Amino acid sequence: MVPRFAVPGKPPGLVAALEPGPYILRMDEKDVVALLGPPDELGRRQDRMRGRAWKCLTCTTVITSAEPIPIPAPCIVCGGIAFELVTAPLLQ
Repeated sequence: MVPRFAVPGKPPGLVAALEPGPYILRMDEKDVVALLGPPDELGRRQDRMRGRAWKCLTCTTVITSAEPIPIPAPCIVCGGIAFELVTAPLLQ
């Protein structure tokens, strides 16, 4: 059932849709930095996505290493590509 205050022709969960203000369309990078502050410093993806133990989400095999390694896809057992970083307490 659509609430009485919903606008006809719009999805039931959407009550109002606003157009972006004209000031947003005129903003450049300098204006965005002035409004929001400087961007966060990002490292390389290969440096962030490293861990000593990875668990395959398909077959639950845990792959461990003495040094931090990137995601070891594909899995050596099942060939799966979905991995989860395992924290130290789960390894013991």
